[in-house]
Amino acid sequence: MWTSAVFCTIGQGTMMDWVLSLVVLSAVALLAGAFVLWRRGNRRQATLMIVLAIVMFANVALWTVPDSTGTALIEQDLVTGSQGSPTR
Repeated sequence: MWTSAVFCTIGQGTMMDWVLSLVVLSAVALLAGAFVLWRRGNRRQATLMIVLAIVMFANVALWTVPDSTGTALIEQDLVTGSQGSPTR
């Protein structure tokens, strides 16, 4: 299957960068859509879209903002707890 070959050649760090970028772009699109809906009078759906965008931004911040040790969660190996991306 071609997708497994693509994932192997791209690597985990690059794939996570793509995912985080898409999450941020989606959150921005949600905010833009919420603005349009708010102006049209659909306040409840616009509010829910704003809340979802805030949750998405918070998730990206959790992955990318460094903690007190200076290491971001995206830089840690979640299996062993060590720094650096896992090699596969």
